[in-house]
Amino acid sequence: MKKEDLLKLKEKIENLTEEERKLRYQYLKDLATGKIQGPPVGYPTIDMPQLKTYRDEPIKDISQCKTVYDMVFEGNNPDSEAIGFLDGRCTWTYRKLKEITDKSIDALANEGVKEGDTVLLGVTNTPELIATIIALVSLGATVKLFDIRANAKSIAEYANFENCKYMIALDQIVLPKIDSVIDETGLEKVFVLQPGNSLSTTEKIKYLYENRANLIETIKTSKIKLPNDGKHYSLTKVIKKGRISDANRVEYDENRPSFKVQSSGTTGKAKTIVHSERSAVEFAKSIAYTDLPLGKGKKVLVALPPWIAYGLGDAILMSLALGSKVMLCADFEPNAVYRNIGSFTLSYAAPFHYRYIREHYDELSDEKKAQLAKVDCMITGGDKYSALENSEDETRFGTVIVNGYGNNEDWGALSVNPAHANRYGSVGVPKYGEVAMIYDNEKGVELPYGEVGEVCTLSNTRFMRYEGNEAATNKTLRVHDDGKTWIHTGDQGYIDSDGYIFLKGRQERVITRLGFKISAYTIEDAITSLPYVSECITVEVPDENEEHVPMSFVVLDKNCNLDREQAEMLIKRDCEKKLKENEIPKHVKVVEKLKYTDNNKYDFRYYEQLGHDYVEILPKKARH
Repeated sequence: MKKEDLLKLKEKIENLTEEERKLRYQYLKDLATGKIQGPPVGYPTIDMPQLKTYRDEPIKDISQCKTVYDMVFEGNNPDSEAIGFLDGRCTWTYRKLKEITDKSIDALANEGVKEGDTVLLGVTNTPELIATIIALVSLGATVKLFDIRANAKSIAEYANFENCKYMIALDQIVLPKIDSVIDETGLEKVFVLQPGNSLSTTEKIKYLYENRANLIETIKTSKIKLPNDGKHYSLTKVIKKGRISDANRVEYDENRPSFKVQSSGTTGKAKTIVHSERSAVEFAKSIAYTDLPLGKGKKVLVALPPWIAYGLGDAILMSLALGSKVMLCADFEPNAVYRNIGSFTLSYAAPFHYRYIREHYDELSDEKKAQLAKVDCMITGGDKYSALENSEDETRFGTVIVNGYGNNEDWGALSVNPAHANRYGSVGVPKYGEVAMIYDNEKGVELPYGEVGEVCTLSNTRFMRYEGNEAATNKTLRVHDDGKTWIHTGDQGYIDSDGYIFLKGRQERVITRLGFKISAYTIEDAITSLPYVSECITVEVPDENEEHVPMSFVVLDKNCNLDREQAEMLIKRDCEKKLKENEIPKHVKVVEKLKYTDNNKYDFRYYEQLGHDYVEILPKKARH
């Protein structure tokens, strides 16, 4: 087949019908697997080599669904388990989830919530939260989620920026903060979420019995008396007043904002990212074609917060759409996955959750080790997870651990490794129905296999805009010469001839040493590959002779017997064998552990400042 003929297949994917898309994909899949003959052109967006990794048929066909409500409830057995909570003490079926969702739609409408309103949510994972989010989107309202660890001033700013009249607040953590600034906002009603209310009477009695040693403290902390001021309402009591009715559900509109999530701000100023419900539905459609072991009968542990797309969209809503049971973690501590071993068949978590299992693996009982080995698959993303970590953890745990990659702008995951063809060091292949490109920004062209440039994606789950920030929106959403709107991720990487994406670091994490650009990721990969090293962060620090140089902060393996000074000298020596001369870090500092942001990512800004301070206090001789 000629290149010109293949180029004709590169039509606007978002404008193809579902049938046209299937026909196009089947042709390219046959080409990729060799069923029909035709030489590859050498560009990922044309050859689409990743097509050979997808299922021929989806786990569940949700192609006709448009709304989140339909996506979750159509085609799922009402009597199947939908949600598990509080380490399995509470279980909701799809029937109960639908009933509570329907009542929530009516009840919240009666409280005044309507299409176009933005409702502020400061909450953690609970069954009631999931029902409430689906209900708010069904009403045509926008759900604005934020990190519950935010301070009172930030929460007030969120409320005022969005002109919020309504808020749902977690009782113990968020309510005291918002009450301290509520008079500085336009909030009219605060619906208080008390996680214990998700339990039935029988479940509450059992819970109190199991915690009888701390019974008085349990009773104290499980009840908060709400002020009788016309502004505070128990969310549970409000929902109970609702009726089951379709009257208040609005028509689907892909141009209506449904979700707003906050970026972490680790590489720039935090931004409010706006999505329509199309993002959630299209994400589930695409993941239905992966080989991940999802679907009916599967138990999916979610050790991620709902205020990031990776947690809410990728893990919770998508798993429910495909008929799985979602096991909700109310907290996201490092031991969240560890303590739930035996209760799930698949997990969504961050790298530090799996590092915790690695560090405490020897403390597991033989029974727990056997249960861990029976897990179908473990999924990680949101931060760096090295090829060496991936390989060693898979071998030790006895189960597949696949790495994915994405951002809040792309509704979480852009790519994920196939479970049957996991490629260490890669972040996987693009979602079904979507395309990734490596782009040369200076020349304005796509790069062929193996060449490093900016990762861009043509996505069905792309965000609508950054709220109130047109300049940043235009920087991220760009129309290329092909007339299509691409997401510019700001990440450097390359794609191999099988369609797998390999990251080489953030564009903002490039270190310039004597005019030559160095990837911090290259240095980190070299250092973490050393057998006596566990983790590493590399940042740019000032230098009197070279303007800027790399500095690496390193956590040693727990079995390493070297003292800090010995380890730092050995790391530099080993880097001489693995790296180019200008890539070798000038400064190496061993630390006990690395600092993470509130979104569980490495805190690069902290280490940039720490490195700057470190260099400033060095004796002048040591700087040269």
